[in-house]
Amino acid sequence: MERGEEKGRTEGRVAEARTVILRLGTKRFGAASPESEAVLEAADIVRLEIFVERLLEVESWQELLAE
Repeated sequence: MERGEEKGRTEGRVAEARTVILRLGTKRFGAASPESEAVLEAADIVRLEIFVERLLEVESWQELLAE
């Protein structure tokens, strides 16, 4: 049961990080392209946390999501 709970918590963190990035990114850069949304959907929690940290340092979706 603990493994299932941990997986659920991780999935919740991933979903919340994506939501924050999309909401703040849309306010800052305008609507995300389908390509940008696909990158966010494929990203793991570590990468999403990096995107959150970079949101205020970049000027576009492309710059935010660059490797």
